Amino acid sequence: TIRRLILFPPSRRSAFCTGAGFRVVETTSNAVLLRLPDWQTRLHLYLTLSQEREFRYGAQDCCLFVCDAILAMTDVDVAEAFRGRYASRREAYAIIKARAGLTSVAAITERITRQYEMPEIPLPGARRGDVILLCRDSLALIGLNGDILAPVDRGLERVPRDLMMRAWRV
Repeated sequence: TIRRLILFPPSRRSAFCTGAGFRVVETTSNAVLLRLPDWQTRLHLYLTLSQEREFRYGAQDCCLFVCDAILAMTDVDVAEAFRGRYASRREAYAIIKARAGLTSVAAITERITRQYEMPEIPLPGARRGDVILLCRDSLALIGLNGDILAPVDRGLERVPRDLMMRAWRV
């Protein structure tokens, strides 16, 4: 069983949607990490909704921001093993250490990208929707207009390209 992200445009939100405009449902399809035909529309909607969200461990932190973007683009929840299991920085790093052996975002990113066969790519080759590890040990994503985006206290920030350390293709 994998988790799928169902996106709802703001005008079609209903009582069973989260405030961010999406919900996660269970499905029994194979976990193949391929971008869907409408991935750009789905990523655009996800990023638009993320601009209004507050940073919160276990909901809108750097790891879940990127994992939720991957979920929007592929319908595969790469965060299934740790989603809903932490609510603080300390709990997040405990889960990272248990899953990856080290307490770093880089370590869990390497584990997940290896598990889902996401190839590491040269930084100049990173494009829309690709995962970026920043030199400050946090994750970001390349948005549709080429900006590198990362969650902050409220919404998203554009990150300078010189902070890019590694990149993976989704």
